[in-house]
Amino acid sequence: MVYPVPFFILLVSLPLFSSIRDGKLNKQVTGFAEFCQGRSWGIYLFAVPIMILNTLGSFLDQNISRMFLIVAFIFGFIVYSNPGFGEAIDAQRRKVLTITIVTTIALVLIILIGDFEMEGLEMLVFGPLLGIETWLWILTFLSAARNKLNYKNRFLAYANEGSYPFYIHTRQS
Repeated sequence: MVYPVPFFILLVSLPLFSSIRDGKLNKQVTGFAEFCQGRSWGIYLFAVPIMILNTLGSFLDQNISRMFLIVAFIFGFIVYSNPGFGEAIDAQRRKVLTITIVTTIALVLIILIGDFEMEGLEMLVFGPLLGIETWLWILTFLSAARNKLNYKNRFLAYANEGSYPFYIHTRQS
């Protein structure tokens, strides 16, 4: 049986996302963002739960283990919701990219050379590595987006204002 994993993840996440958006968890999110800003390694702490759940999930049914993706999804939202996390990511941008590339190459080489099947006890080693890799890629994409897609020009200003009538019309319909 195939579970509707993306829908489930979104459905379970909505109350948390609403609380963050409404500012109910602002103190906690801001406190952790400041923690990450003050320590260069702080932003990497998000990888720990992903590593643990990734390892545990490797011993469960694949459809159930996919449900653990909710943690990475929620962490991505939390990191994007507070500018303090963005500043912490910006400070680590080059380091994150370097670590991501090196660990990806190392992981691929280990798998190819070692002829691993990624099952059973091997996942006690690869589960945490894949969890770290997941978080590193999230950080890499967020830092690239913050660096390369965060700009303004005349066309974007015009398109932003020009889209309002369409948005208002569809919202009222």
